[in-house]
Amino acid sequence: MFFVFISVGQSFPLYAVYTSHLKKNSHYRKAADNFPGVILIESRDSRGRPLSTGSGMLIRSSQAEQFYVLTASHVLKGGVSYHVVLQEKSYEIQSVSHFHEFLFDFFPEKTILVAKNNDTGERLFVLRLKQERDRLKEVLVSYGLDIGLGVVKGLPSDIETIELHETQFSEPEKSWVAGFGESGQGYFFGEGFAFWTYGSGTKRAFETVLTPRYQFEFLEGDTMESLAKIYSYSSIFNPGDGHELSGHVGPGDSGGPAISQTSGKVMALVSGTIPMIKKDSLKTDTYWKKIIRWFGARSGSRSPLSYLFWHEANVYGSEAIYAGVGAPLMRQWIRRTLSD
Repeated sequence: MFFVFISVGQSFPLYAVYTSHLKKNSHYRKAADNFPGVILIESRDSRGRPLSTGSGMLIRSSQAEQFYVLTASHVLKGGVSYHVVLQEKSYEIQSVSHFHEFLFDFFPEKTILVAKNNDTGERLFVLRLKQERDRLKEVLVSYGLDIGLGVVKGLPSDIETIELHETQFSEPEKSWVAGFGESGQGYFFGEGFAFWTYGSGTKRAFETVLTPRYQFEFLEGDTMESLAKIYSYSSIFNPGDGHELSGHVGPGDSGGPAISQTSGKVMALVSGTIPMIKKDSLKTDTYWKKIIRWFGARSGSRSPLSYLFWHEANVYGSEAIYAGVGAPLMRQWIRRTLSD
C-alpha cells in the first residue's frame, strides 16, 4: 500500500489577493508597518461573535484627548456592537455618527445636490436634500460618500494616530492604501488551493493612483449658489507592474485610508468596488483564458471559486471607490463630531 502526501504550503509562495502576483505578500505587510494608526474593526452579534470585519484609521481630539475611528459607514452597520482590535485586545466603538446624517442637519431647507461623473461630465442625479432623504442615503453609498465616525473607549494614551489632509484633490494623486483585506494566494487555476487561506485579514499596504471620479455639489435652491463641493475617487488595479507595490482593495479593506505620498496625510477612505470586465484585451486572450474570465466574472469576491480562478474579470477589472475626506465640508463634520 502506498501513501501520497501533498504539501500545499511548502510548494507555493503565498501572495496577497488583490495585489500583484509579481510581488510577495511579505512586501505588502512590511509596507503596512509605516501606518500603525490603521486598525482592524469587528462587527459583532449579541453574543459577542464576529459578524464581519473592516478597516479604519484612528484620529485624536486635541481638546478632550479622546480617540475616534474614521471608517466606511457600512462597517459600523448591521451588528449589535463594534470593536477596534489592536494588539490582540478589543476596544468598543461608541457614539457612531454617519456623514449623511450630518448633511440633513447642516444645509438649508431648499438645498439641491447635483452629482456628475468627473470623467465624462455626465450628470448622474439631482436631489432635493431634505425631501429625498432615503434616496440620498442610497446614492451616497453607491457613489462613495459612505463614511462613519465613532468614539473608541479605553485606548492607551500613547497610541499612534493618522492626520487628515485639509484640502481635496481635483487631479490624480499617487497614494498608499492600507487595510486588513482578506488574503490568500492568487494566480491561475487552483495553485495551492488559495481559498484555504481566505479571511486571514492581515494588514498590508499597496500603492495606487487615485483619480477624481464623482463630483458632488450642494447648491442653494433659489439662487443656485454653490455651497460646497466634494469628490469621491477611484482606482483600477494594474497587475502587470512588477516594480512597485501595485494593488487593489478587497473584502475587509472598507474604511482603510488612502494616504498621499506627497504629504503623508490621509486624502480618502476605501468605500467599495464596482465590478467591471476589462474588454480591451479580450481579442488577444487565449481560449483557455476566456474560459477563466467567464467563470471568475460569475463568482463573488469572497467565494472559493474567485480565489481558485484569480483572473482579470473578477479582480483586475473592478474599480475601487474612495470617499474623499479632505474637503472643507468633511472637515466641518469631523470637527463638529469631535467637539460634541
